[in-house]
Amino acid sequence: MFEMCTCGHFGGESPNSIHEDKIQNGHGRCCDCECKQFTWKYFCDEHGKELPTEKVKEMVAEAEKNRS
Repeated sequence: MFEMCTCGHFGGESPNSIHEDKIQNGHGRCCDCECKQFTWKYFCDEHGKELPTEKVKEMVAEAEKNRS
């Protein structure tokens, strides 16, 4: 699962985050624009397309199941 910033770039825990690490992974300034801090917008796929809430819930449930 990927995370999109309000600036339109990947950030947070995304494996392809272009935000610097600050306090948490990928939560600092963006390396591609003037964004000073990652601000979560939505979960998305690897292409930046927003994931529907039901899909996110399924992915979280699957991850929790695999953790046990």
